Amino acid sequence: MYLTALCLIRLVLGNLAASSHGACIVYPSEMFDPKAIVDALEYERCTALHGVPTHFLGVLAEVQRRQEAGEKPDLSRLRCVDCGA
Repeated sequence: MYLTALCLIRLVLGNLAASSHGACIVYPSEMFDPKAIVDALEYERCTALHGVPTHFLGVLAEVQRRQEAGEKPDLSRLRCVDCGA
């Protein structure tokens, strides 16, 4: 229970900090969708990614799948990956 609460608090504080400093917050889909997240990271040229460990496993698996398919996902703008746990 504490791990879940800490993850949620961290994610809420990350969104609050971003919105209070004028950052653009991108929500790629209504539900967790690694493909939509990687697409949004590339298209919106996101500089930070917030999430929980399980989400990052899905996103990394999607990046790896694309690399194995011969694609080169451009995540060069990504500077910060913040894990909620």
